Amino acid sequence: MDSALPNKHARLSLFSAIFTLFFFCIGVAPFLPMTAIVCYPAALASGVFSLVSGLRGLRHPSGHWMAWIGIITGILVILAVIVFTTLTAMFLPVLAEGIVELWQSIWP
Repeated sequence: MDSALPNKHARLSLFSAIFTLFFFCIGVAPFLPMTAIVCYPAALASGVFSLVSGLRGLRHPSGHWMAWIGIITGILVILAVIVFTTLTAMFLPVLAEGIVELWQSIWP
């Protein structure tokens, strides 16, 4: 007997993709300082989970669209986290230098 629900891996991939986007958007939000330290690893982990469960979900005949959404979202967020982390590491010395100059101008 076939069930009306798609396979569990495709559903897990879709829900994990939603959490991945949530974690990534909170990590990028400029009005929430220091959230990237927690949210980028969480987005990376849930992106990998979304990618893996999406690939496993493609093996079953139902729920392919859910699996593909999870795969695409997982890949894009993994790449975006790598890019944002690299940019942060590149601009951190410049930002630290600016903070030191600002601090020295306030407290001579």
